[in-house]
Amino acid sequence: MSERPACALCFKSSTTPMCHECRTKFVDELFAVAELFDDLDITITRTDKMGGIQLGTTTKGNSTPLPFNLRASNARSNLTSVLRRHGIYAALRRPDVEGHRSHVEGWARDLARSENAPTTRQTIMHAIGRARRAIDRPVQREWLGPCDCSTDLYAAPGETTIECLQCERLHDVAEYRQRLLRTAGKYFEGTATELAAMMSKFGYKVTPAAITQWAARGKLKASGTRSGRPSYRLGSVIEIVRRSAQRDELAPYRALAVALR
Repeated sequence: MSERPACALCFKSSTTPMCHECRTKFVDELFAVAELFDDLDITITRTDKMGGIQLGTTTKGNSTPLPFNLRASNARSNLTSVLRRHGIYAALRRPDVEGHRSHVEGWARDLARSENAPTTRQTIMHAIGRARRAIDRPVQREWLGPCDCSTDLYAAPGETTIECLQCERLHDVAEYRQRLLRTAGKYFEGTATELAAMMSKFGYKVTPAAITQWAARGKLKASGTRSGRPSYRLGSVIEIVRRSAQRDELAPYRALAVALR
């Protein structure tokens, strides 16, 4: 008994080397290439400010950044070459032009019936993956405030302890985050949306709707207006969270109240 034909990619039953489902996913990846080229162009010229010195990093000596991103440039050239070799570069660069989308879809249908479908797809996806890795943004670091030696401290997502680059002292991230929030509570004021965003930066979920409800119930008094909307002190919001937890109200904010004691 002969084996049933199957897709060479997902191994599901298929009459062609590339099944309909795999071909559809592949075509979706191809049509995302136009935006990928735009991102590469920005990265190559470093107009997205991803190049140069990043927060939390150091440079050696007096090194000067290159005038363009060589890694992104090479990845772009490789991707262009691969797509041109298969005759779909122009269509993918401008998929909005009449006939370009149907050209790519027809090319993919023909490819799906070819024994070369798996290797062709692998070659193209490798070039796309290389291009995406070239534009990946570096880890964004959060400013926690100054160390006792006055050096600014930054933490990457997930870090619980950080070391000062100047005095090499270890610091607890949660403790510094709470200290910064307390300081901000004394001086920062904003709209319900701005305050909710500020709290979220410190890992606490307080919604704009909750802040607005507190104001409507008289728990929170506006300190002014911003762009025609009421503004409130961050410290007042923190105090409400504390009092609410003491009365066993607003359970979602109880952990925040404990952290801010």
